[in-house]
Amino acid sequence: MKIKKSQIIYGILVLVFILSVLPWMKEGIPFTDDYRHHASRAWFVKEEFKQMQFSEWMPYIYGGWPFFHFYHPMFYLITSPIAVLFNPILFLKIATIATYAIALFGTFYAAKVLFKDEEIAMITAIAYFMSSHFLFHATVAGALPRLMAIALVPLASSFFIKALEENSKKMVAVSAVLLAVLFMTHMSVAVPVFIICFMYLLYNTYLNKDLKSFGKGVLIFMIAVLLSAAWLLPLLLEKDYGNFPESEEKIGAPYLEQSFRNFGIHHNGQHYIRSNYFGYATLALAIIGLLFIRKNNTVNFLKVGFIASIFLYFNIFSLLNYIPLLKTALTGSSSYFISAVVFNAAMLAGMTAKSLSKTLKKNYPIYLIAAIILIELYPGLNAFSYGWSGQKTENFINPPALIQAWDFIKQQEGNFAVFSSVGQASEIYHNKQEFGFDWIGCPQCVQKETYRIHNSIWQNFTKGIKDDEQLGYLGVKYYVIPCQHKVENKLAYTNGAVCVYENEKFKPMIDSESKISDVKYGLDSLSFKSESEKATATIIKINYFKPHWRAYINGNEVQISEAWPEFMSISVPAGQNKVLFKYETNTLHIVSWFITFLTIVLGVYYIRK
Repeated sequence: MKIKKSQIIYGILVLVFILSVLPWMKEGIPFTDDYRHHASRAWFVKEEFKQMQFSEWMPYIYGGWPFFHFYHPMFYLITSPIAVLFNPILFLKIATIATYAIALFGTFYAAKVLFKDEEIAMITAIAYFMSSHFLFHATVAGALPRLMAIALVPLASSFFIKALEENSKKMVAVSAVLLAVLFMTHMSVAVPVFIICFMYLLYNTYLNKDLKSFGKGVLIFMIAVLLSAAWLLPLLLEKDYGNFPESEEKIGAPYLEQSFRNFGIHHNGQHYIRSNYFGYATLALAIIGLLFIRKNNTVNFLKVGFIASIFLYFNIFSLLNYIPLLKTALTGSSSYFISAVVFNAAMLAGMTAKSLSKTLKKNYPIYLIAAIILIELYPGLNAFSYGWSGQKTENFINPPALIQAWDFIKQQEGNFAVFSSVGQASEIYHNKQEFGFDWIGCPQCVQKETYRIHNSIWQNFTKGIKDDEQLGYLGVKYYVIPCQHKVENKLAYTNGAVCVYENEKFKPMIDSESKISDVKYGLDSLSFKSESEKATATIIKINYFKPHWRAYINGNEVQISEAWPEFMSISVPAGQNKVLFKYETNTLHIVSWFITFLTIVLGVYYIRK
């Protein structure tokens, strides 16, 4: 029986995919800080679905948690079924493998959409998927939303080009949806793609000398932004934070080493750093295609994209300085243009390989080139597999003694934060908020006051400097530390290996000189009774939520003030008072969701009509 060409191609792709996921079959996962974050977030998602109660504030996590407005919401929406069905560590593995599949087979499909040729698509898919710019973010950085966004770049870019080439409402709709999904998956990856797509649009307008084609491209961008409104508008407009001076007091303590906690991959003393290498073979083929393939409009789009992305990646002539808001969107780095560079290079490489095969009137050059790309880039798979924990999946990389210590904390009543100097994804085990990570998921919080303070406290803690009073104010009640390191605090629990110390200067979530009683937490509310002989300031240690919270004393709304660093405060009068904090969806969110919903309805109507 004769084997069909398509069967050979799909067989090669399946083989590449199997080779790429083999490292994920071992126990444990890479021990990077981002994986720790994603494991905790997966647990939060699981808890929400288990209770079937959805809220942006999780009351059993100290200080609340911005559940809905994660920095990269689309990733968690797409992967939520995995989070619900499996434990957080298996979630990390399955989500990564699924993203691998999107990157490899999605790029293959994207190239087929552009060129309608499976051999071109095979070369493109292998070149894009095997490049270290993709693999790094999977197994070294562990930044899964960024990984998924990188995987979606070929689909979003290809469908945009196709929408410009064809007079099809369906292509316009699909392109807009893909760009919106990419935008909400990772803004810093998406913005460069939007810019390069705009370059495609300018070229298409020049080619057709028709403003109608320009209008079609602008329409795609507008639809993508409007579809993202429910996430984008709050992201841009809700930035109301306190700005209070930081405490200068430092209290000395013995040096505490960060056992088990590693912020990067190490192997034999070597530290693997970010790599955007995508192969000399791919680069050479792309340059050949850039110079010699002509009279092909689709290839010309890719040439424009390749040159533009190279200029922006290296920020030649400081072009990025002239694009409004770009520095914020890219978190100050032009390196996010690498996905656009590799996409255009891989597509050009695939087309060049096909052209060489046609010139020689032989099929083998295509498969020889595929083999060369694989051989050149394969070491990346092996190199990036270093640094795995080697522990059983159910234990993550946490030894049983550490899990026992966290279980002790889980049994303690009340609402408080924990400072664990060791271990990974501790929130999964003790069901409290881990100090230093309450900013995670808050799009406006990175580089803001709380983030900077927590980061500096972490750095001080590892150098043996800690301020119990400051940590107590910030809600830390327990320190989890290896027993060989002693601190001057009350020992609350020990199993010989791990010690739990109590911070006796801990201040509760509701911090006031008044007598506080009858505290009740709900998914959208917090109520308590206050009794005092004089008016007092009461601090409610919930971060980031001022635009959504309303405060009521005895049924009358009162103004919410800000307390250091980004907490909420109200003035409670003398006497007995009933205080209620209510978390309410504000007008901005209602309008944002309405815009998204209306865009979907009008889009469906437009396509059907």
